[in-house]
Amino acid sequence: MADAPHPPNMREVSYEVAMAMLFAPSREEKRKGGIFSFIVGTGKDRVQFDVHKDLLSTWSQTFNEFILSNPYISEVIRPDEDPDTFLLLLQWLYNDDEHALPTGLPSISTTLPEAKTQLLKFLVRVSKTQYATDFRLPVAVLWPPLAPQYLEIIELPIDLATISSNLDTDQYLDIKDLMYDFDLLYDNTVQFNGPDHPITKAASTLRTKVFDKIRALNIRSEAPSYEQSRERRRALESLISLSGRYRCDSLTNACVKELVHLYGTLSTI
Repeated sequence: MADAPHPPNMREVSYEVAMAMLFAPSREEKRKGGIFSFIVGTGKDRVQFDVHKDLLSTWSQTFNEFILSNPYISEVIRPDEDPDTFLLLLQWLYNDDEHALPTGLPSISTTLPEAKTQLLKFLVRVSKTQYATDFRLPVAVLWPPLAPQYLEIIELPIDLATISSNLDTDQYLDIKDLMYDFDLLYDNTVQFNGPDHPITKAASTLRTKVFDKIRALNIRSEAPSYEQSRERRRALESLISLSGRYRCDSLTNACVKELVHLYGTLSTI
């Protein structure tokens, strides 16, 4: 598919302006007649979308038939359609992967297995930082002479290599289990070195960095509830209806697949 123009920052412009600008064509494209305009919605929510005709013809059977039978029409009004849903359709239209879902769909949190690869890569990067130096490997490997004394004081030793191995081999059933081990790593450091020791401060920094990453990845402890997934389900259902109307079959199939998956992973209401 064709490259879409770079969208504006949605926080820096109004909702209407951002949506209308997202796929704004050049004046040259308009002059050549390669653009088809859709006036979507009513009243203050009415938005004009200018879309490349070649994409419409390629990916929508309805668009293709309409353009072939009405070659001189370059604008249609769709007051009954929702601008938000229409924008999702356009995001898919301008995507390089016809089987991918639009990026603008409301998101829900991910589970630990879904985020496993990203977390493993993050732990590899973290292990190379200065604040992780003293926790990369077990104490018995880093400081063999210190190991007997350390193991007399610390009942449950833990380190980054062990945590990464546990994650890689699916020993953590829940994100809370992984977070517990980073709490344990910090607590062990406090117990052995004291709260004000530089190594303890490094452990605190390490734990904070990891927890920040977990929050950034929006990892949940269990499957989403019915309520948590409501917004995404509604958006998918609306997009299935719209893509079906325009016979964008690849998009419809992708949305149906995601909706079935979402319903299948809902936790008990």
